[in-house]
Amino acid sequence: MKSKLTRAAVVFALCTTPIHSLLAQDNCSHPRIISVSGNAEIKVPPDEVSLTLGVDSHDKDLAIAKVDNDKRIKKLLSLAHAAGVDPKNIQTSALTMGPEYSDQKIPQLLDYQVSQTVTVTLTDLSKYEDLMTNSLKSGRESSGWYYFLYRRPKEVQGRSPSQSSPSCS
Repeated sequence: MKSKLTRAAVVFALCTTPIHSLLAQDNCSHPRIISVSGNAEIKVPPDEVSLTLGVDSHDKDLAIAKVDNDKRIKKLLSLAHAAGVDPKNIQTSALTMGPEYSDQKIPQLLDYQVSQTVTVTLTDLSKYEDLMTNSLKSGRESSGWYYFLYRRPKEVQGRSPSQSSPSCS
């Protein structure tokens, strides 16, 4: 009987030892870490627009096509200046000249094409519609891209999303 009691005590001691070691691990000083991340969006009205405007000219004589293109680009530039665009915000972004051929078996020269695009950055958005309308009336044939931008991010840093501009909701 004494051996049964000894055996039971040994088994009990062996069974409870792992439990004590598990409980002891809870008492160890492990660093507690909380990680938080977030994202916010603030909507603000644009304060400038970047316009890419283009003019194409065609003629059987390359020199005539180029002169026509230059004349129409100058008219476009004068409209930008009249809209109060600072000259540093007007830039020629592309100029291409080349022949155009027919799709026949033996290609024939149709004419020459001269294309020029100008990028205009408007900081007074109230002049946007007038500039676009007048540039179409003046002979602008193509328009590339219009980017409405906000260039003063420091002014909105630290704002909460509830402080977004009502005109952008």
